[in-house]
Amino acid sequence: MKAAVDLKPTLTIIKTEKVDLELFPSPDMECADVPLLTPSSKEMMSQALKATFSGFSKEQQRLGIPKDPRQWTETHVRDWVMWAVNEFSLKGVDFQKFCMNGAALCALGKDCFLELAPDFVGDILWEHLEILQKEDVKPYQV
Repeated sequence: MKAAVDLKPTLTIIKTEKVDLELFPSPDMECADVPLLTPSSKEMMSQALKATFSGFSKEQQRLGIPKDPRQWTETHVRDWVMWAVNEFSLKGVDFQKFCMNGAALCALGKDCFLELAPDFVGDILWEHLEILQKEDVKPYQV
């Protein structure tokens, strides 16, 4: 027994609007083309990151995490990574790779540190760790 199929032609109307092409990159621009960072744009980006990272200070107070990351325990390191993962919706973080205290974490150096997390995730964490270390030094400067 064959089923009867009702095939009726349909008409689809698509509304188009004029778009300001200046809002989009030129067609010959490659997706990988990224504008170079100038000292002023780097400073702006750094200020934006500092503002975003400032939310961690509330978490530090709540959990009793020392300001100096070199004084963190393994638990503090885990709490910091967990905060960053939740704050920035970071994906693919293997918490086991961060099972170390703050002194060990800070002593890794950038290249070794970046191997702990996926691309870009490691950069975000590294930038925040650097800011935290620099902020802790400021009160002691003469």
